Amino acid sequence: VPLKICDANWFCPNYAITKALDYVESHPDIKVVNMSLWWRGNPENNEICDGINKLVKEGKIVVVAAWNG
Repeated sequence: VPLKICDANWFCPNYAITKALDYVESHPDIKVVNMSLWWRGNPENNEICDGINKLVKEGKIVVVAAWNG
């Protein structure tokens, strides 16, 4: 299930990322998540990281490629 959340300029707003994570969480048939984001944030205190951790705890496989800047 492809979910496009970044715009043409690679802007990926936090609300769009968390909305996509919520979508995955609400669909138990989705077992693997592959995310490629151009995103900078604090992984110690962030709703995106919390959402990813929640999916992993539910048994989903989450693969994330982040922009290296």
